[in-house]
Amino acid sequence: MLNFKCMRCKYSFTDEQLPVSPWKQVKERQTKKSELLEKSSSEEEEIREVLVEITRNVKCPRCLSTAYLTGIGEKREFEIDLTSEPLVQLIKGAIDIVKSEKKEDISKDYIEYAQGIIDLLILNPGKLIYFPDPDLIKEAEYAFNIIWDNVDTDELFTALHSDVMVGITVDYIHRAIKLKPTLVSVKPDNQTSVYFQDAMHSWLFGLNSAALILCCSIIENLLKQKLSRKPNLVWESSGNRLKERKLSELINNAANEGLLDKSVKKMAHDIRLLRRDAVHRLKPISSNEAYNAIMNTKKIIEQLLK
Repeated sequence: MLNFKCMRCKYSFTDEQLPVSPWKQVKERQTKKSELLEKSSSEEEEIREVLVEITRNVKCPRCLSTAYLTGIGEKREFEIDLTSEPLVQLIKGAIDIVKSEKKEDISKDYIEYAQGIIDLLILNPGKLIYFPDPDLIKEAEYAFNIIWDNVDTDELFTALHSDVMVGITVDYIHRAIKLKPTLVSVKPDNQTSVYFQDAMHSWLFGLNSAALILCCSIIENLLKQKLSRKPNLVWESSGNRLKERKLSELINNAANEGLLDKSVKKMAHDIRLLRRDAVHRLKPISSNEAYNAIMNTKKIIEQLLK
């Protein structure tokens, strides 16, 4: 049985109240309902995808508005939405455990949920978590306050030396292994040195997009310095005022002035385009892409400062 809630009128209902049961469609594509708990991780992911696909267009039987999946099965105490990401599932579990109001000591349950949530947030700091129901957000915030007020913070953060911290450390080491002295044949100014080091630090700690943005800032700043003897190559008229040229124009102007050769000009444009995708199209930037951008920025620095 699948449990739903209407986004408009907040009516809760099951798939048994619908003309066609989505759960029956799921069972037709999987063997047995009882096998859900025995599936491998890859099979569970397949079930998740099937549920998302089938429940996407479920409508409320009362007002015909869009409804979303809130749980599976008849057990309502700890609902689990298999279509939600792990962090959302943990938050829903935290809501349920607070609402259950057990008489016995549940501090162990609190610490487990708090630990699970923090473990995921450490790997995804600042993550935006989507809940379609505003009421559920209020319940989540209330649950967080209750759980964190009843959790031993020393015990909570002592547990961070577990697999999560090991994973973070291993990732850091893999990046650090690629570090080697960054040698340049010309002395850069202080601002360029600081920005370049900040870019490397950002990459080392997994902030790939930040590293890329800093690389572009270095390139743009140096191009303006080198082209400043010919202001029209840095500025353009716009009505009654001057405005700075785009980075693409600065790169082309520097190449036309003989400051960048063909290969280094391409490097600069590649970094610019990658930054555009990261900033304006929110494209995830891989560790290798960011590292290569940093190393190519070093080559651009050298050529511009000859």
